[in-house]
Amino acid sequence: MSTTPAPEHRPESADVPGSIEGAAAAAAVTAEPAQPAAARPGAARSGRPALYYTLLRMGLFAGVLLVVWLLFRYPIGLTGNGAGILAVGIALAVSGVLSYFLLNNQREAMSAALVARVERAKARIEEGASAEDDLVADGR
Repeated sequence: MSTTPAPEHRPESADVPGSIEGAAAAAAVTAEPAQPAAARPGAARSGRPALYYTLLRMGLFAGVLLVVWLLFRYPIGLTGNGAGILAVGIALAVSGVLSYFLLNNQREAMSAALVARVERAKARIEEGASAEDDLVADGR
């Protein structure tokens, strides 16, 4: 019977008290206020949260549709056009409920991105309106 020694733990520089990296990591953790997941950069896996959410939603629907279709086809034995339409309807309802709970973070990220985009558009419109008001006030 042979025993292998436990691997030696080598602390990372961030784990070593007093190291520069450890102090910087500790300062970064304590200096930043807590942000919701949607406000953090990189909260969504891509730069387009709406696209990411839509793809996840479509994937969830496709997975649920496959499961429902397989249930209809083999254990129950339903076939034909009526069964297909019923399977799509059931899959839509089930995937909608599941996405409400499973895709909440992605939906919040998409909402935050949309709000930011609307705010930027409002700021541009307001900037243009104030520039126009300045021109009118100067008599040009």
